[in-house]
Amino acid sequence: MTKENTITTTGRLADYLGIATDTLRGIMGNDCELLRRAERNAIDMGEDGRLARERMRERLRRRPSRGHVDVIAWFLAFAPEYVRDDAELARAVNGARTWAKASDLAREFDVSAKTLGRWARGEGRGKAGRVRSIRVRRTLLLRVDEIAGLRPKRRPTDGGIAGKHETGDVEGPLDGLAPLRAVPTPSGALIDLRGCAAARFSGRGTGTTIDLRGVERLELIRRKNPDRPGGGNAANTRPAMREGR
Repeated sequence: MTKENTITTTGRLADYLGIATDTLRGIMGNDCELLRRAERNAIDMGEDGRLARERMRERLRRRPSRGHVDVIAWFLAFAPEYVRDDAELARAVNGARTWAKASDLAREFDVSAKTLGRWARGEGRGKAGRVRSIRVRRTLLLRVDEIAGLRPKRRPTDGGIAGKHETGDVEGPLDGLAPLRAVPTPSGALIDLRGCAAARFSGRGTGTTIDLRGVERLELIRRKNPDRPGGGNAANTRPAMREGR
C-alpha cells in the first residue's frame, strides 16, 4: 500500500484496536516512544535498529493532518510483523474491529481476563499454542475472531464479574431473582438486591459469594461457631466488599 492509502482517522484506528481514541492520540503524539519502540522491535527481529528508527523518523516528519494517523507508524512501533500485510493494513485503515482489550473480551466471551493473559503467553492451550496478541504499554490486546472461535459469548444474564473468575467458579443466575428484594445466605445474613439487574451465586466451601452488577465481588466469610450447628452467626459474619472499577 502507498503512504496515502495508509492514512486513516484516529477514530478508525482506535476502532480497529479496540482502545479509546484519546489513548491512541496520546500514543501517536509521543515521538520518543514511537522511535524507541521501532528500534527495539527491529533489534528483537534481528534487523537493523538504526534503520528502523530512521524509517519511523521519516514517517513522523510527514505526519498527517490533525485527526488522522499513519497506520504504518503504529505498526512499526507495536506490531512490526503486520507492516507488510496488506489485508491487515486495510482493516486498520477501514476501522474494522479486529483487536480488543482482554478485559473487554472477558465481558463479551465466557472466559476470564486472567485466562486470556495465559493464552497470550502460550500457557494452558496445549497443542493449540498461543493466541495472537499485542501489548500496548500495559494493555493486552487480542484478536476478537480468535477468541470468538475458542469461547462462546456470555449470556445477557451473566453480567457482573466477567473477567474476574473462571467459568467453572460461578453457577448460573438465580431463578426468580427479579421480584426479590433480598437473598438469604446459609449463615442467615440478608443481601439486599434492590436495583440490581442480575446476580450470580456460588458456594466455595468456606463462604458464600454473591456477585452483583456494578459490584465486582461481595463475600460473606462464615467463621465456625461451636455454639450453633452448621457454624456462623450474625455476629461472626463479616462482609468484605471490593467494588469493581
